[in-house]
Amino acid sequence: MRRKPGLYTEIILTISLVVGAALVFGGFLLLRLTERELLDQKVQSSLQMVEFIAEAVTTPDANTQAPPNFSAIKSMMDDVGPALESWQVYDRHSNLLFSRLSQESDAADDALSLAGQVLIFPQSVYKVDYNQGWLPFVTSSESFVTVASPLKSSVQGHGVLLARFSLSAVSRQIVGARNLVLLYVVLFGTVLVGFGVTVFGRNVITPVRNLREATSQVAAGDLTTNVPIAGPGEIADLAISFNAMTDALQRGREELVRSERMASVGHLSAGMAHEIGNPLGAVLGYLELLKSELEPGRSREMVEHSLAEIARIDRLVKELLDQKVQSSLQMVEFIAEAVTTPDA
Repeated sequence: MRRKPGLYTEIILTISLVVGAALVFGGFLLLRLTERELLDQKVQSSLQMVEFIAEAVTTPDANTQAPPNFSAIKSMMDDVGPALESWQVYDRHSNLLFSRLSQESDAADDALSLAGQVLIFPQSVYKVDYNQGWLPFVTSSESFVTVASPLKSSVQGHGVLLARFSLSAVSRQIVGARNLVLLYVVLFGTVLVGFGVTVFGRNVITPVRNLREATSQVAAGDLTTNVPIAGPGEIADLAISFNAMTDALQRGREELVRSERMASVGHLSAGMAHEIGNPLGAVLGYLELLKSELEPGRSREMVEHSLAEIARIDRLVKELLDQKVQSSLQMVEFIAEAVTTPDA
């Protein structure tokens, strides 16, 4: 039969699972909230930057025939920084007027879709494409945010300024935070598990092992075994009950030995009384016969005195037999009481 894992092993596994799950859940929840906050900040800063540039290059007269000031837009866009991946300018018909850096087909489709939304509803819009690998050694795909804002100066009317910003900085921050969270989970989890195992080992495992060893000693016949009273209240109560049980068993065994000795003495006394009683009865019979044949006088008085002493001896023998019967009854009553008395 396969032996089940011990209590110590189960406690270690349980504490490790519970503590690890709690720390991982709490750490990644905090990481998720931080990631959302960083993304919101990045999106809002990108949106405000594009709106500011679109507003800065807007011609005061919306009906002017002057084309967009591409040089001003380019100059301001160049000052944005490395986070800017590309930018484009579209006219009112979603035709591309100017583009900085090439885009993939999927990104171009998204840009046209955003430009169309801005032309229909003249307000800034954005789209976030973010995929973060949460597990270590898992490479996350490229992430970016695309922002589109209306331009109010174009030879054809309203246009659209569209810019694409990389979110790699956010990804790097999240990766660093993720690694820090995992390190925190491992270190803090190890400390908590070690502390929990130490406390449980001292307060639960050690008293239970002492009880197990003491039980084995009692099973081997050593009823003087006691366990130290230590640990939490329930464990201490169990130790107190165990010590009370062994004390009761020790007293019961002593009473049983004493009763057995008394029974042995009773048997011996009964045997001796029986052996003495038989010849004693014969002597009584002979003396009674001799008394009946003697005339009153000195000889008859001596026979009568002899009969009195022998009758005394006979009475003592009967008392020994009665004592043997009484001891046997007491022993039976003691055994019956020991069997029927409920365990404390």
